[in-house]
Amino acid sequence: VSVEYAKENPTDLCVRITAQNISCDEKTLHLLPTLWFRNSWRWGIRTEPKDAPIPSIKEVEANDKYCAAVASHYDMGEYDFVASTAEIEGLPVAPTELWFTENETNMENLYGQPNPTPYVKDAFNRKLVKGEEGRTNPEKQGSKCAAYYKISVPATASAVVRLRLRKRDEKSSQP
Repeated sequence: VSVEYAKENPTDLCVRITAQNISCDEKTLHLLPTLWFRNSWRWGIRTEPKDAPIPSIKEVEANDKYCAAVASHYDMGEYDFVASTAEIEGLPVAPTELWFTENETNMENLYGQPNPTPYVKDAFNRKLVKGEEGRTNPEKQGSKCAAYYKISVPATASAVVRLRLRKRDEKSSQP
């Protein structure tokens, strides 16, 4: 797996993930590129004003070509996060979906204390690896987001995933 980054400007980041199957057999690949806000609101290290809202990421569009979310932060503003459909040999093969949770420690699992929210930071692992349903937020919002790709990659082929994070008020011809 290789990850390439390119910046059109300081607030426009493009990411290309290429996963090559070097096997002689088709293999299923699970990719979860993730965007999150550092949790400074819970641990007493909050640098923002006390009345500032907790940063959030919310899905705004999903179709067969891409999924998009808006990440909002009181000081940094709004950013678009776009996850395009995966491709093999230039052909679209696997649409993505966005999973959401909160960037909150699983207090119940670690310390036996109640969680501040039902959606905690280990949600993606618990959903994908352990098969636990109901771990991600069905309202498609939170302070942590992953673009989930499940891709069947033929022998010796490569799958490509493209992502973009850019300041919301910037104009571009591509999502």
